[in-house]
Amino acid sequence: SSDLFPDSLSVGPYAGWLNTPILLTSTDNFSTPTSDYIRWKIPTLVSGRVVGGTAVITDSIAQQFDRSFQP
Repeated sequence: SSDLFPDSLSVGPYAGWLNTPILLTSTDNFSTPTSDYIRWKIPTLVSGRVVGGTAVITDSIAQQFDRSFQP
């Protein structure tokens, strides 16, 4: 999350290897910039991953993220 970012730092090398962005959001609020980016890229996005436990990203936000990839 943008509040607790060590998980995003730890996934950085993996994201770099895949040449994919790391999107940050708040723990309990799907941030507008992240949501906008996903909507903008949805025609070419195949999948995504939530990195971090429920202390970092709530289940509600993870589910909202997963729904972004459903037709």
